Amino acid sequence: MSENQNKKATAESGNDSHYVLIADETGIAVTFDRLKKTLAEHSFGCITLVYAFLNDVPHPLYKAELQSLEKRFSNSLEVFIISHEAKASVMKAKIQKSIEVIINSNINTVMQFYAGGNAEMVEQVKKLLCFLGIKETQIITEYLN
Repeated sequence: MSENQNKKATAESGNDSHYVLIADETGIAVTFDRLKKTLAEHSFGCITLVYAFLNDVPHPLYKAELQSLEKRFSNSLEVFIISHEAKASVMKAKIQKSIEVIINSNINTVMQFYAGGNAEMVEQVKKLLCFLGIKETQIITEYLN
């Protein structure tokens, strides 16, 4: 998304908007910073994070911090953690199901999406969002290695 599109997305945000962040283990550090900034600015009425990681990770990055933030901001933040999947196909299916639940249960008038992490995951999320009727102008992507 270009800088102008990013500014437009921010200008359209507000208390009746829903910000959905999707990250894998590659993108969680950048996404976590984005999440904290968004919470501090109170720029969205509702925020959802989908955090997915492949394989059994005994101590996922930011898990305790995310649980703390979810408790502190219980009226506006929801965190989905998708973990311990040995097969990428199972993880992708769980990400898809989470996104579908989020979109289908949304009551806000505006939705914005951010996908950050491994290029394959980010591209799949973007394609899924477009298939589900989300406009490209509503999607910010960030490819991280």
